[in-house]
Amino acid sequence: GLAVGQGPQGNPPAEKAVAPLASHKDGFTAAEACRILGEIGTADSVPALEAVLAGKPHFLVSTAATEALRAIRARSK
Repeated sequence: GLAVGQGPQGNPPAEKAVAPLASHKDGFTAAEACRILGEIGTADSVPALEAVLAGKPHFLVSTAATEALRAIRARSK
């Protein structure tokens, strides 16, 4: 679980579990994984999200991956 005062970002076990699902063959699963990474992901998720985009996924997946990358990069500033 989360420690007291710890937000959802930077939860390595969850991030490691979700990242591979970003490239799942089911578009809904992949899009949801990308959305989750947008909420909890750190710089460690960037390669997985960039790989998703490199594969020219369905619009829903590419939108979710792009938004996740934007959120992660904004938190990293």
